[in-house]
Amino acid sequence: MGKLTLHMNTMLDGVASIERLGNNMVMNAELSEYLVRNLEGKDYILLGSKTAEELIPYWAKVAANTGDPYHALGKLITDTPKIVFSNHLRNSKWDNTTLENGDITEKINALKVKNDLLVYGGISFVRSLIGHGLVDEYIILVQPAAGGGGDNIFTEIKDALPLQFKESKVFPGGLVSLNYTNK
Repeated sequence: MGKLTLHMNTMLDGVASIERLGNNMVMNAELSEYLVRNLEGKDYILLGSKTAEELIPYWAKVAANTGDPYHALGKLITDTPKIVFSNHLRNSKWDNTTLENGDITEKINALKVKNDLLVYGGISFVRSLIGHGLVDEYIILVQPAAGGGGDNIFTEIKDALPLQFKESKVFPGGLVSLNYTNK
């Protein structure tokens, strides 16, 4: 049985709206290597449609530029098959990408039978996954900033969500990765 790992950027106050960070988002070589290690061996990247609209073209450009310091990460993201969950898109405009809609629990559980999955977002998609109890592991990248209001990924849980600490890592620039699994 595979697992679904959530990989999400948030700010210190839990706000997951990266747009509010502007140019203050921490990214460096050490973090890029960490992101590569977390994605290696995953069978699929899962995305909501809004995140796919930005993430797929951005990392395709990085992958195409061998001089980009994040080329290895861009290439791995681009080469890993992606599944975009959307209720409004009917055709995929991206290479190496398929679209899914319908019962999210049924689709994810069917994928998890034989596959390891990594989710990059977006917020409403992630909320739905958490709310349906589909996430097995949480890798939360806490950016060194506070949003001062905005979207939080844990608003769909009905009761406390007990988690087991797995590891943490501090990166240059003050970003902290917190890794938890379900108890």
